[in-house]
Amino acid sequence: MILTGPEITAAAHDGRLRITPFAADQVNPNSYNVRLGPTLIKYTSPVLDAHRPNPTRETTIGPDGHVLQPGELYLGHTLEEVGSNTFVPLLFGRSSVGRLGLFVEITAPIGDIGFHGQWTLMLTPIRPLRVYAGMKIGQIMFFVSTGAVDLYGGKYQAATGPQPSTYWRDLARLHVVESYEPSRVSPNAYDWRLGDTIRVCDGDLDAATPTPFTEQPIPDTGLVLRPGLLYLGITLEQTGSETYAQLLNGDRTTGSLGIWVHVSAPLGHQGHAIRWTLEIRAARPVRVYPGMTFGKLVFLTTCGAPASYQQQHAKYASTEGIDISRLYEEIDGGVR
Repeated sequence: MILTGPEITAAAHDGRLRITPFAADQVNPNSYNVRLGPTLIKYTSPVLDAHRPNPTRETTIGPDGHVLQPGELYLGHTLEEVGSNTFVPLLFGRSSVGRLGLFVEITAPIGDIGFHGQWTLMLTPIRPLRVYAGMKIGQIMFFVSTGAVDLYGGKYQAATGPQPSTYWRDLARLHVVESYEPSRVSPNAYDWRLGDTIRVCDGDLDAATPTPFTEQPIPDTGLVLRPGLLYLGITLEQTGSETYAQLLNGDRTTGSLGIWVHVSAPLGHQGHAIRWTLEIRAARPVRVYPGMTFGKLVFLTTCGAPASYQQQHAKYASTEGIDISRLYEEIDGGVR
């Protein structure tokens, strides 16, 4: 269940959520507009590495704005500090910003219950785009959670300004096992991991024919993902539920390295029990590792009579390992 605009206003006033500063004219019918803060940072290393700190350079957006260039990853921040100990916040770009070809987050919209601070924005433009400090750049929605609440107390708590990825701080807690691990449960999600195999799709694609690819293992020393290529990966975990729908996203640690973990396809069906095929893109060259925490999986309560994906015998119901697109099976004249 999502909060309406009037309920967001009421919750901001009675303390169930905090937005500082709060402005009534930024409340939408079911979201709150957040503004772009004045600071941007860029990574300076030619290849980013998830297992090491990556140096950055800071820029202040002047009164004439700042031009974002394609092929670059910029970390910005919201002007507002936003958080809640009651609701699950999700941040997306505004449609007006999307129509300018600007990605505001990289498959990492989910915030944790209990986080309070300025949100880091992962900015990547399709074309050169001039942006301005204080412009309304995104919108935050608030969802009602189900179950006991364990408040966020992680490394990005009370963030001020853009925060580069600190994934490397989590290395001591990594474990590569196939089973469920209670330690991977975050306040409102399960932290899933990248598997050890990847397919590289570097040719022209045709929706009516099977996707050509080369498959390779991800070595323990890591694999550098390159911009402009589509990679099909896989989750280490198999997940599924006959009770809940699933939503798979990246997290803000991988997103701030410029990694997309899906191409606008986060929804998992009720009754689908698989290892997920990942549609991976990189904004910049970045080294990834097998077993690294790659994103968050949330479970959503459904409404209406249940309909199990597995029982419908749909085309991905029996997937084992990475599966290419099988859209060609649906297209008249496609390869059978």
